[in-house]
Amino acid sequence: MKKIAIITAACLLLVPLAAFADEALYKAKCVSCHGADGKKSPKVDLTSPAVQEKTDAELVKYLTTHAVHKSRVATKDAAQSIVKFIRTLKK
Repeated sequence: MKKIAIITAACLLLVPLAAFADEALYKAKCVSCHGADGKKSPKVDLTSPAVQEKTDAELVKYLTTHAVHKSRVATKDAAQSIVKFIRTLKK
């Protein structure tokens, strides 16, 4: 029973840490062009339905294949983390 409580507590602590990591990666790789709120770029508002309606797989593929983004987002894992944060920017 004690092990279950420890594992549960550890899991509850990791969830906020993962969200913090997603935001930190977004800030490190994306905020200079897209802004903290995702609305800075005149070409792409990350809060818009045009972006938010895309699937996670579509956004990850774009981040890992589009020349400008590919140079900033080196791995699929990083792209997935950034997409998780982009989802928090919904209008």
